[in-house]
Amino acid sequence: MADTRRALPNAFKDDLIGLVPRLRRYALSLTVDGNEADDLVQFTLLKAWEHRGRFEPGTSLVAWLFTILRNGFINGRRKRSREVPDPDGAHAAHPPNHTGRITRFGCAIYRRRSGGSNPPTGKR
Repeated sequence: MADTRRALPNAFKDDLIGLVPRLRRYALSLTVDGNEADDLVQFTLLKAWEHRGRFEPGTSLVAWLFTILRNGFINGRRKRSREVPDPDGAHAAHPPNHTGRITRFGCAIYRRRSGGSNPPTGKR
């Protein structure tokens, strides 16, 4: 029994390693950048190894890995589309200060919890 438990992770690992060239080709077709493709393949291998218990033996490992890779690519593009370009570091040098700021939603919660009074503003 212990030998079969050891054999399954080794077989899975060997299959993963054998599919790296195919994963890299697919990643290159999506990213058109070698470094980004390598990062995407590494992400895919880590996710696959982390969730290897979810893989159902008898199904296509290639399809499962390509799905992880494609979803990682799409999520990365979505994340990058929401980022603000800051080539000279001007935005990073002066992050916004949100301490002490109370929103309308926060005021409503405070009033509800305190029995109707407004929160202190910090002004005297």
